[in-house]
Amino acid sequence: MEGLPYGQFPLYEEDGRVLTQSLAIAKYVARDTELIPADAWQRAVVESAVYTLFDYWRNVPPYYFEADPAKKEELRKKLFVETIDYYFSRISKQLSENGGYFNVKLSWGEFFLTGIVEASNRFLQIELEKQYPVVGATVVKEYIKTRGVYKLPPRIEVKNK
Repeated sequence: MEGLPYGQFPLYEEDGRVLTQSLAIAKYVARDTELIPADAWQRAVVESAVYTLFDYWRNVPPYYFEADPAKKEELRKKLFVETIDYYFSRISKQLSENGGYFNVKLSWGEFFLTGIVEASNRFLQIELEKQYPVVGATVVKEYIKTRGVYKLPPRIEVKNK
């Protein structure tokens, strides 16, 4: 697709420049805010949590897109019985130990978590917050409530060849 350097979303455009990949975009958008910790160790803790979420997420598309019913069932069992609990029990523990944050305060990592939880709920037809209440991203919801309405930039037109 024309306009998409790697033929896929996400894509961020600013001043005629284009940036791809969700992690790069998330960090760039958060760059001049307090959502990226100033302390190197705290930054590393947040990034570690985000990369762990990515490790979890890489298990979802193979299940979701599998066409063979027998293989899909095998992937479903592993994902629903092992993978989800493995990651979200640990993520929940980390969040619980830090007041709902990956580290000491709200960071871009909690926003990434919110996206992963919402995508998991949609693609897997589950509600992760029921089994793992702390991942319900209440810290992000509170931030958004106090921040107020955000005006989105104009839509980007993508032209197909």
